[in-house]
Amino acid sequence: MRRIAFVTLTLAVAAIAPRFTESAKILVVCPCMDPSQYICVQSYLKTLAARGHEITSVSAFPQKKPLKNFRDITLINRYTERAREISATFHDRPMKPLDAAIYWTEYVLRHKGAPQLREAARHWNFLQRHSVDTIAILFGIPLLLIIFITRGICKLLLAIFRSKDRENKKQKNE
Repeated sequence: MRRIAFVTLTLAVAAIAPRFTESAKILVVCPCMDPSQYICVQSYLKTLAARGHEITSVSAFPQKKPLKNFRDITLINRYTERAREISATFHDRPMKPLDAAIYWTEYVLRHKGAPQLREAARHWNFLQRHSVDTIAILFGIPLLLIIFITRGICKLLLAIFRSKDRENKKQKNE
């Protein structure tokens, strides 16, 4: 989302900014599948193309009325093929999702709560269920390291200050 906003902002600044360059070659890649974002970007690109910049756009949506210095490379075939594959995989089911939900609801009601379908973790104790040992190791080791390092630094500083105090006492006594 941040990238799309950045690209849109950059194109907006380029479209509104004064003409510092006579012409520039601009490559725009829009891999997003959202037509509304693509439409916003296209308006900026058309403004830049009208100013004389050479624009190459790589996107999933074909241009209906391309300008003379606006080259459009569409990826529509690849996206539609992939969408069809995903759709076929999703729809390859013996029954519709609503029918499956009704079946399993009736199944649970028929079998009085269907205890065989409940998760096995319901019999675990608190330590097993919440992985307290793993959490203790993940937080305990860094905590111990911080404690030991802090303790070592404190001892080192105390040793340095004690030696300075001893030197000061010797100088005062002499």
